[in-house]
Amino acid sequence: MYLRHFSREDGSIRIHDINKGTEFLTSMKNIAVETGFYDFPIEDTIVSTETWLSQIEGAATQTIQRLGETPDYLLKMSLEEEIHLARFTGSLFFRTPFFRSELQRMFGLPLPQIREIIKGQLYSRFEKREADKLWEEWKDKPDYWWWGMTDPPNPAEDMAIMFSEVQGFANLLLAMPWRIGYVPNTMRLYTSDTPVSRFLPSVRPWYYFGGFTHYDYYWPVSSKVLLLVKGRSELQPRGLREVRDFSPYATSIAQHVISQEATRYIFGDGLVVSRKCAISCLADIEKAKLEFAIKYLGFKNTPPPFPPK
Repeated sequence: MYLRHFSREDGSIRIHDINKGTEFLTSMKNIAVETGFYDFPIEDTIVSTETWLSQIEGAATQTIQRLGETPDYLLKMSLEEEIHLARFTGSLFFRTPFFRSELQRMFGLPLPQIREIIKGQLYSRFEKREADKLWEEWKDKPDYWWWGMTDPPNPAEDMAIMFSEVQGFANLLLAMPWRIGYVPNTMRLYTSDTPVSRFLPSVRPWYYFGGFTHYDYYWPVSSKVLLLVKGRSELQPRGLREVRDFSPYATSIAQHVISQEATRYIFGDGLVVSRKCAISCLADIEKAKLEFAIKYLGFKNTPPPFPPK
């Protein structure tokens, strides 16, 4: 449903594989459909969140279509439409291959340190003979055992758990400011396998440590329309809604953020910024912004000193 807004008239869509540095044309079904992606077992029954996600999509489809055609529709949307759009956007954070890879990375990264810590505690609490015996039993345990889990993690089940929090994330999105607008006619947006791309600006209050509402979220609604959800800590029940077109510079920043957040695939036509370029350029721009703000604007991104006793 979403990728259709980046496809060609014949229904095909251009794919950039950022790992291989190649591109190809394919059908929507080939790239956007994976059988059983949301399936997981509960005892002897296979269950799926596919039906629930279809309902989330169905409720937001018409709104996304209208925004992609006429960004001004943002100011005419009912609260119910905003809720449906925020819920759909929230679901996009967890339903992608990127989220699965992040879960796998989280379970895999600290294990060597965890094992060493547990081993040290084991030998400090027990006599060496008993500690040796226990360690012999433990040292070859599978990764999930060290996390206190009785079964291997199931990515689809983990996604389902996160889906139960979608309404909470939707509430936060509703409280943040939204800006929507066209990008220049000479430029085209694209999307990626991380559809809602987040970015934490360098020039921000010191207490913006990187919470959900501290990020800016770039979400291309179509190849010509961009939705930007601005991060802030002072939230309202319903954030400001603004319709304002994006300059070539702002559009380029959006393209860089999208490329930086992509994990493997970029979808759509137009000039695509490489991931390597995106990471390097954004780092240089943010460094320059921070240095300028500190030198000329008196900006301090560190906590204020404690008052004297």
